[in-house]
Amino acid sequence: MHFVAQAYLHEHRRDFLIEGWLVLEIDGATHTGRQRDLDNAQDWALSINGLDRIRVGYHQVFACWPDVQAAIMQLLSQGRPVTLAGDRSPIRSGYKKRPA
Repeated sequence: MHFVAQAYLHEHRRDFLIEGWLVLEIDGATHTGRQRDLDNAQDWALSINGLDRIRVGYHQVFACWPDVQAAIMQLLSQGRPVTLAGDRSPIRSGYKKRPA
């Protein structure tokens, strides 16, 4: 598994970039209020650009690592999100968009 710590994507530092498309963000106690709003906006930018992310609390990394790891592995097994032409919502590769 390839990962980059402290990766810069869309002008923001991300905690980890896994396999070039999955962003893992680890939030501490400062990720509330205005900071949380900024985090959400950054998450939207990732989704719009076809990247996926997992956002976990610092305590989850230490207290619940098997659950965090399982979520990462499940997302990796589903494949990279792709954006269909004319549609800005990420769709997982291998999945078909339902007709409107």
